[in-house]
Amino acid sequence: MQKIKNFFKKDQYNYPEVLDKGRLYEKVEDYNAHLERLVLERTLEIKKLQEDQKQAMIDISHNLQTPLAVINDEIGLLSDLPIHAEKIKNVKRSIHQVSQFIRQLLHLAKLDHSAFRIEFSVVDLSSLLNEQIEYFEVMAGEKNVRIISSIKKKILIMGNKRLLQELLTNLISNAIKYRRKNLSESTITIALSVNQDEASLVVTDNGIGIAKEELPDIFTRFYRGSRKQNASGTGLGLAICKKIVEKHSGTISAESVVGKQTSFRVVVPLNK
Repeated sequence: MQKIKNFFKKDQYNYPEVLDKGRLYEKVEDYNAHLERLVLERTLEIKKLQEDQKQAMIDISHNLQTPLAVINDEIGLLSDLPIHAEKIKNVKRSIHQVSQFIRQLLHLAKLDHSAFRIEFSVVDLSSLLNEQIEYFEVMAGEKNVRIISSIKKKILIMGNKRLLQELLTNLISNAIKYRRKNLSESTITIALSVNQDEASLVVTDNGIGIAKEELPDIFTRFYRGSRKQNASGTGLGLAICKKIVEKHSGTISAESVVGKQTSFRVVVPLNK
């Protein structure tokens, strides 16, 4: 009993001090919980705002497509007037460019939107890539571009075939578009291999290249670097590529030397 009394002596156990520390700890905990609630609420508000902006972009793009289609049809009726044939041709070309831009903008907005669901299945990436190369060889040959490929067989991934076709189309067509036209023959090298649990696709051209300071921005939407100023395009192609790769839980990167070559590397996980 004496030991118990001694234990509770004030000089051994300072109750007021312990109570003060306990109250301070509770206040700190309450304040931290309050801050967490505020951060969560603000995060949800920002996320909703972003989703609303993406939905607005989708709605605007949809609404612009219809009047453009009507205008294009009406202009088509004037094609029989030879005196204005060249002007009509220029107008139709401009409408086509705007329409293409809107389609890509709508596509990117849908990929960004959380409500946009993508169906995945097992895709033979090797076979899909061979199909795309066969398709582009004719176009490349007409522009004096030779495609060299090294593709490991039967590389399977979980993916969306349509989106993967779009990714490959963008990368290969860019390699053709930004070739050096003063070369007797341009080349595009396409390699598909496996590294541990990942599939690695590398598309390399010996074209005009990309300036080092521009590389960090090339996947940003609407960005048009110095090499794109004299070429047609919307500035959305590589942004769409990046979004497609991210939807497949992968990464995309680029290396380049101006006037020599550019390489795009896509890495995605294998199907397990």
